[in-house]
Amino acid sequence: MKNKLKKALCLGLVLTMFSTTSVMAATYGYSFGLMPENVQNTAYKAKTGSTAYASVHVTEMNYPSASIKYRTHVADKGFTAEYTEQRGLGTCTVIYNKTVKKDENVSLYGYNPSSNGGITVSVGGTWEP
Repeated sequence: MKNKLKKALCLGLVLTMFSTTSVMAATYGYSFGLMPENVQNTAYKAKTGSTAYASVHVTEMNYPSASIKYRTHVADKGFTAEYTEQRGLGTCTVIYNKTVKKDENVSLYGYNPSSNGGITVSVGGTWEP
């Protein structure tokens, strides 16, 4: 009897620990074909965590030496970040300059600055609002 009670308590403890630590940020894909000085955005995605930034991962680019600028937008709040530049493949962090709450719909914008020499840059990857 004591053994069964101990097993049940241990199982309950393990399940409780797993349920509180398994929350992860949602990751969404994006893809832009950016002409010089053109801005494109992804569809709105719900923010899932309490971070003060969006993480942008560049995994595909037709000109690996190009720089792309990213920022975010929230309906009814406008743009919620200044442009953050990412050169080539890698990860950048877009810092929110307005409070963005969980479950608010965030949009990612990409911008191809004219400093890239007038080329169309195709870029894609994932992001976490």
